[in-house]
Amino acid sequence: MEFNTFCWNELNAKDAAAAKKFYSAVFGWTAHDQVFGPTTYTIFKQGDKQVAGMLQMTAEWGGDIKPHWMPYISVDDCDAYAKKIADAGGKVCVPPTDISVGRFAVVEDSQGGFFSIIKLTM
Repeated sequence: MEFNTFCWNELNAKDAAAAKKFYSAVFGWTAHDQVFGPTTYTIFKQGDKQVAGMLQMTAEWGGDIKPHWMPYISVDDCDAYAKKIADAGGKVCVPPTDISVGRFAVVEDSQGGFFSIIKLTM
């Protein structure tokens, strides 16, 4: 994986079933669900290639967050980049957190744009 480049896109959806139908109809993607405890994560594929992921938004997200796409940028040190982002005038919205594929954080740039950084372990 090349660092400091976009590596993944993830849809955070309020209605995952409707999103599966929409993206399958528009782009011909197929949806493959993976269960991680109480969470189902959907991988969208174009043929055999993974092209995006999707999470069902829950009540814990709060009512004011709209469905959205979240781009991920690969980094070599999630904690160090979260600090660099904060030092440069950005905001760390979800602090560096370990997940099944690595360590990630959700951040906001100095203009109000949101993205995630991730140190992949897979």
